[in-house]
Amino acid sequence: MQFTVYQAADLAGMEKSFRANFINSLSGFKSVNLVGTVSPVGVTNLAIFSQVFHLGASPALMGLLVRPDTVPRDTLTNLLATGYFTLNHITPEFYQAAHQTSGRYTSSEFVATGLSPEISPLHPAPYVAEAQVKIGLKFIERHDLAINGTVLIIGQVVETIIQADCIATDGYIDLEKAQSITCSGLDSYHTTQRLARLTYAKPNQANTTFASGFLVGDEQPPVGSPIVPTTEIVAELNRLAGGLLYISESEHPFTVEIIAEPSLDRSLDGPSIDDFFTPVATVQSWHNESEQQVAERFRQLASAIKEKLQERFLLKSDGAPLKAVQIMGKVNNDWICITTKVVET
Repeated sequence: MQFTVYQAADLAGMEKSFRANFINSLSGFKSVNLVGTVSPVGVTNLAIFSQVFHLGASPALMGLLVRPDTVPRDTLTNLLATGYFTLNHITPEFYQAAHQTSGRYTSSEFVATGLSPEISPLHPAPYVAEAQVKIGLKFIERHDLAINGTVLIIGQVVETIIQADCIATDGYIDLEKAQSITCSGLDSYHTTQRLARLTYAKPNQANTTFASGFLVGDEQPPVGSPIVPTTEIVAELNRLAGGLLYISESEHPFTVEIIAEPSLDRSLDGPSIDDFFTPVATVQSWHNESEQQVAERFRQLASAIKEKLQERFLLKSDGAPLKAVQIMGKVNNDWICITTKVVET
């Protein structure tokens, strides 16, 4: 197999358009969206962007990179003036019209390309009615990058509109079912074919694949069933854990909270969740009625954790004799952490 090697001096010496195509293709396939904005006087604007990326899940943040504003940039001007913009996934049905929005129009690109604006009661920025995945964002921060003059815009998600049967019960969005396309370089558009979804990697364990958002072999609830908000799940777990004390050589309460995405250092892996709860959730022959009720509450808490949280695991610190125990799991793209302490001597 023959390879072509370019070094920094070669890149600098390339013909301008060749270099632009080459460098824009280097990073691989990219997310491609139509960004919808509106001017303060109500003129809608639509522009295609491939520099859109995830910044965080809690709070839900996305980044948009805009070319240097040394010339008029209607998208940037509008979102700064109104405080809102939308992201709209592109499908094969209208990718040519989407590409055409990169032209220099003096009127609304919606009118010029035949795409339809859709207005939400929550914010002024227009969606693309033809899109299957639509995201409304509020402007949060602007960062001017000194190295090349580009502008990084950070937006917080305020609304999502997604075809219901594209959302799996673990929060995964089936982008192929939504017909979202991707792009490479400056002008090449692609549909995709999923290889597989794989579960969280564990040392010395074979990968397990998902099917449509579920573990292969698991009972699969109907896709598109109602999604329970993360805050409601946290409230339910707090209710189940309220007043419970994990009994080891001392007694410690539980706390339940939404956390930032963890680093997932599994070197401190503890016992399985079942093994952790079995000593306190098992009714013993010597238990009185009150102790039996406590054991049943522990059983209900353990059952809810396994039912509600995906990618769940338990970490136990290596402190001695007091150890922190964290049970972490994912729901609706958020991470929940349930914490207590145990004493082991």
